[in-house]
Amino acid sequence: MKLFLSVFLSLQAFAQVIPLNEYSPTISLESRTLLKTLKKDRCEKVEWILSGYGPFLQDKRKVRVIGYISNEKEVGRSNVLIIPPTGGENRIDRSYGRRSCLKYKTHAFILNTFQGIEDDGIDLELHDRGALKYLYAQRHAYEFIKNNFNDSIVLLGTSLGAIQGAVLNGYEEFKRASLIVGGGGLADMIANSTQSNLIELKEKRFQASGLATMEEFELTYESNLEEAIKIDSGSFVSSLEAIPVYYVLGKKDKVVPYKNQKILIGERPHSETVVKIKNKGHLGVVLSSWIHRQDRILKFLFEIK
Repeated sequence: MKLFLSVFLSLQAFAQVIPLNEYSPTISLESRTLLKTLKKDRCEKVEWILSGYGPFLQDKRKVRVIGYISNEKEVGRSNVLIIPPTGGENRIDRSYGRRSCLKYKTHAFILNTFQGIEDDGIDLELHDRGALKYLYAQRHAYEFIKNNFNDSIVLLGTSLGAIQGAVLNGYEEFKRASLIVGGGGLADMIANSTQSNLIELKEKRFQASGLATMEEFELTYESNLEEAIKIDSGSFVSSLEAIPVYYVLGKKDKVVPYKNQKILIGERPHSETVVKIKNKGHLGVVLSSWIHRQDRILKFLFEIK
């Protein structure tokens, strides 16, 4: 486990400052279910339910992980952990998982769902609470893979999954990563994104503020977010710079704006593993990456020429 940064969270739910690096979870396997076999038993699709405990949140959670497990005699040396975008596992994530298993003979794992992420609050500390819950669930999945398969793990994250993956990479040992339309500078992103949930949250916060106009509210919205948010993917760039990363950016993206996407690149803006798509929005870049670059991304992750 690597501890690149000394990051401290100040969450409203606690009266003290909490060091995020102090992570000592209790994880147990609650169930394993074979969902189906693929291509004459070359791969198995499996569901695991992990029971985990978060030491600071003082809560128990069940984490659902979907795996595509290769039955080939010679299995690829790296496992891939796939972190989905907002809304959870989708067809694209499953496609990456199946292809990793069937074509590249590697084990693929998708963090599917977990209990306890629900939060109806509109306070500014909401974002750190959510980030911490996601991080615990992802670390539970990572520890399960490392302890039951091997510790050579690569990361594939899309959108919110790429944002969360950048943070996770600051605490766990990934060999390589691919981040598709992820970004940093969360206060700016939350304040200005066209993502529907963030627009709705902004409206609720304005209504609760008691201010007369949205224009007046927006004068301090971003600065208030900057003060409240302690877990920002943009703070983990140094750990990304320590490993090979394949980036896909969208210049017309307004959900995760291009300027926020560039933050995660750090000091390698001209790298051949930075792909910039000019004429597509957020979803268009995600689809284009899947349709046209899926094999390039997976070959990069699995170090296949």
